[in-house]
Amino acid sequence: MVNETDMFELIRTCLDSVFGLPPLGMDRSKDEACIDVKEREVLYTETLSALQELLKQILVQDLTPEGLQVVFK
Repeated sequence: MVNETDMFELIRTCLDSVFGLPPLGMDRSKDEACIDVKEREVLYTETLSALQELLKQILVQDLTPEGLQVVFK
């Protein structure tokens, strides 16, 4: 089992990475190859689903109020 500090770092890194993604409509530059909007929507949906699954699995490991507190800390 992962200790609380490592769990905090894992959750923080994942949340920062997912919520740090640019909005779907934002174009970076004309020189970069842009991913089709539909493909990007699928990628974002799958990314959020993976984050949700990770958080669920973390909660399943410790189904106590303390376990929930670690996630929301």
